[in-house]
Amino acid sequence: MKKLDKQLRSNKFDYILDEYLSAVEVQNIFGYDSPNMMYKLRHGESPLTEPHIKHLEYNCNIPSEVFEKRIPFNREDTSNIDSIIKEHYKKLGGQEFIAKNNNHLFYENPKLLQKLTGEWYAHFYASAESRGVYAIKTTIQSDGVIVDENNNRGRLFLGKKQSMIIKESHNSENLVSITFENTQVAFNLFYFSMLSKQNLTNQEMLSFGFLSKKMFTQEETEKILGRKERQQLKIDFEFTQRISEAVQVLRE
Repeated sequence: MKKLDKQLRSNKFDYILDEYLSAVEVQNIFGYDSPNMMYKLRHGESPLTEPHIKHLEYNCNIPSEVFEKRIPFNREDTSNIDSIIKEHYKKLGGQEFIAKNNNHLFYENPKLLQKLTGEWYAHFYASAESRGVYAIKTTIQSDGVIVDENNNRGRLFLGKKQSMIIKESHNSENLVSITFENTQVAFNLFYFSMLSKQNLTNQEMLSFGFLSKKMFTQEETEKILGRKERQQLKIDFEFTQRISEAVQVLRE
């Protein structure tokens, strides 16, 4: 491989890792134990080979076409690379998608993402009967990564009309999903529905709350939310028992 070809591929790879993929996940896909080899690939110290490119296409949906010599590239104008990737995702999903961090699919809506980026406060009732409301500081990063003050981490998924946040609890390792309407985001305060596990009982629960740029007091939050029993729906224990009984029937 000529030196120019090698550097061009590395430059493209470096950009794609910054804008579309997670370097850690690609490192795992390539089978590397340390980030040192990734550094060499990004900076042209080691060649990005055809097997690497095939891995990116098969596992990350980055079309191999972007690495062809005929496709020019520079950091000041990335439209040629971006258009190839977007067109590829459009064919896959039937609409225009872009990839972010290990093949998570996002509907392309830069204005919505920009509006969501920053610090928010999630207000909702605690699952325990003895507790009141929570106001949890939550940061949405420009790459769609979510981190809250309890060190729970997750990711933002942008949909055409609705969007979703999926987080994994730092302590319980359970997932929490938060769904909201895109049209409401512009007001810096919008309601959401949240599916999570109840504290202590570890049973599913549907809750309603709101995200806002401002942190409201407990009294203000309770006034906005209304009565707790109308903002939570906990899974019926008898339903889970019937599921267990049905499973036993299937095994017989």
